[in-house]
Amino acid sequence: MIQLSELIGKKVISLYNLKFEGTITNILFDSKRQRAKYLILQNEEDFVEKVINLKYVYNISNALCIKNDTCIRLKDEMELELLGYYNPICDEIFDTTGSHFGVLNDILLDDKFNVEYYVSKNSTFDKSNIVCFNAHLLLLKNGKETLAKFSPPKKIETPQSDIVVQIPQKIAIQPVNPLPITKTPNKAIINSNILLDRLITKNITTQNGEIIARQNQRITQNIIKTARMYGKLKELTEYSVKS
Repeated sequence: MIQLSELIGKKVISLYNLKFEGTITNILFDSKRQRAKYLILQNEEDFVEKVINLKYVYNISNALCIKNDTCIRLKDEMELELLGYYNPICDEIFDTTGSHFGVLNDILLDDKFNVEYYVSKNSTFDKSNIVCFNAHLLLLKNGKETLAKFSPPKKIETPQSDIVVQIPQKIAIQPVNPLPITKTPNKAIINSNILLDRLITKNITTQNGEIIARQNQRITQNIIKTARMYGKLKELTEYSVKS
């Protein structure tokens, strides 16, 4: 069983190229939240975000291993492919009676990266207990309900005589030159919610040596906010572990 929270912060090693490719900062799931699909990673040299499809993972231990670097792609080049993929950590959990079960803290995966269990602070839910997801909400069964039970009644069709069709006049469309896309260099985009309550393994400091977070301290929202301000989210990810 693979624990999602333990993958965050692991280094990625290319065996053939014999080098570190970066540190895992996020994991994206398919639209049905049933399978982890992509790893997001950054390296220490240029902080450019890169993507690995999990089907290319060769082995996972203290580091995650891939066979070679041909499976690594730039995230900027995959924006369209990544649409709809999402990390559901910190989604709110309710059941069909409206009872609240906290937020999603972790996910347990099988060796093919399929979801087996969803974990909140106080409970673990089998995937068969899930009715549905959306971007910020996980809905549990309460009994034998299915989503079809809550479908709206059939819409009443409007009589054809009441329908007025407006035929628009032809409008000449002038071509518009697209605005240039400006990219912000060295910007780390990390799902910071997954860092909450992790244990820091070394002092994280600003460029001037001021302490952002101390070793053995647990990560809070204030620490995440400060680390983001000073561009230290990547270090916070790399030098923290799930306790």
